[in-house]
Amino acid sequence: MRVKKKYGLYFLISAWFLWYLGLFKAGLKLKDNEESVPLVPVGNNLDLARQSLQVSHEVQPPVFPPRLVAAGINPRPQTINETLSNTTWRSKHLPHIQNVDFVHPRIKWSRGRNNVSLVIGIPTIKRPTSDSYILNTIQSFFDAMTDRERSDVIIVVSVTEPWNLKFESDLLKQIKERFPAQLEEGSLEVIAPHPGFYPDLNKVKLSLGDPKPRVMWRSKQNLDYGFLMMHCLGKAEYYLQMEDDISTVKGFVTSIKKSVAAQNRKDWMALSYSELGYIGRLYRIQSVWGIMEYLLKNFDKKPCDWLQYDYLREVFCPPDYNRKKCDPLIAKHTWLIKPTLFQHKGFRSSFLGTINRLQDKYFALGKKQGMYANPKVKDMITSLQIHLSHRLTILYNNKGYFWGKHPNQGDTIEFLYDPPIPVTRIAMISGHSKHPNDIIINATLEILPETLPSSNSSLLTKSSVKLRDPGDASSNDLDKQRTAALPVLDNPDVNHVLYVINEFKDGKVAAEVGGDVGKIRIIRVHFRAKLDHWVILDQILVL
Repeated sequence: MRVKKKYGLYFLISAWFLWYLGLFKAGLKLKDNEESVPLVPVGNNLDLARQSLQVSHEVQPPVFPPRLVAAGINPRPQTINETLSNTTWRSKHLPHIQNVDFVHPRIKWSRGRNNVSLVIGIPTIKRPTSDSYILNTIQSFFDAMTDRERSDVIIVVSVTEPWNLKFESDLLKQIKERFPAQLEEGSLEVIAPHPGFYPDLNKVKLSLGDPKPRVMWRSKQNLDYGFLMMHCLGKAEYYLQMEDDISTVKGFVTSIKKSVAAQNRKDWMALSYSELGYIGRLYRIQSVWGIMEYLLKNFDKKPCDWLQYDYLREVFCPPDYNRKKCDPLIAKHTWLIKPTLFQHKGFRSSFLGTINRLQDKYFALGKKQGMYANPKVKDMITSLQIHLSHRLTILYNNKGYFWGKHPNQGDTIEFLYDPPIPVTRIAMISGHSKHPNDIIINATLEILPETLPSSNSSLLTKSSVKLRDPGDASSNDLDKQRTAALPVLDNPDVNHVLYVINEFKDGKVAAEVGGDVGKIRIIRVHFRAKLDHWVILDQILVL
């Protein structure tokens, strides 16, 4: 009897050990899969999004668990391609597609790069007129990036004219001829959908009082965006949605990274770098799937920016909330970053060639919102008499404005950097809503490079006033303050020549600084004539 009990006990212990070992190995396998396989959504996307984002509508902000963000992504070890090929998923979001090949690009130029910080999606179609902007848009992006930035970015262009093979072929040829290096290195990719990706757009239901041509146009646009988003997944940490008629500023990649890092709230879902439509909308890549599904499922209901609002409303707001109650909740997770980084350049819309003169009023010189932190400065000095507490410090730190009295010819406002800093763009706005006449005129924006630029540098105009040697008998208090902050200026072998990079016009100035200039030691506002009024410097942006 004892023997049977003894063996029975051994059997139970052995069975328990094997069961535990099996769970342990399964856990290891699941963990390995989670690390190496892209995550994809399953089930009710909006319910999962609410579970992952909304702890409480009123008290606590949404929580973002690791790798589980707004799209409602469920950590199952399935690949994105497997999901796109899944019949159940297609029947829910693309019910018109019977052939799985139609979900994938018919044309795909790609080097297979991934693991970068930013992927930029740009859809393009043929406009009814001869206007074409896409090549200049691509050029603008690459011109605005340094080699280092370019190594951390992928631009994906989607040519969505599957019924116009001549246009498609001509454009592909132009892209290949103009951007061979970018295609070869993988910083530029091109895709084109199959005609079968689209349903019969002649059968779309009319809505919002729009005529049929407009409903067809905006429905196809939603499908274009969905297709592009679908094939940008898994490439980068962030996805930036663009249009094909855009220009940008130098350093926009670094500016985006800095502004993301500067956000006090880390549970944001979308940051906008343009106030216009669907331009410059930045998402975490995990959020893109849910938005993509929503666009595809509701493609014929509303325009794309309206659908995004509806999606945010369903994710962040209880069903019984009206817009007045819902908008503050959405505003906690998506907002506009100013100054904006992208400007609309197109004159003709892709809809029937209609004229579209929309411009982003916050582009490069918008009202400050404290979203950008100017680089560390050693000192700030001025020869102007300062009014009350309106010092340069509060201006530079985005906490107020500088107010100086009656500038004379030769007066300056200076920002001193030690060590010198790389600069891609400088922008300033003078005047104030309560004192609109206190603007800076008859003044230049100047910089002192660390080293003397070469003869073929982008800097060609020297300032009319060179920095004085502090040992000079004519040196004043400002010269002494400058040298105290930058002792290197005591060395006669260092560069003392400033260069004019732009002039104030209507109280504003902005300038791009070429990479050949090198690092900057001083940024200066130089008054070339006496003014009869005081001046307010309201904003400064150094990128």
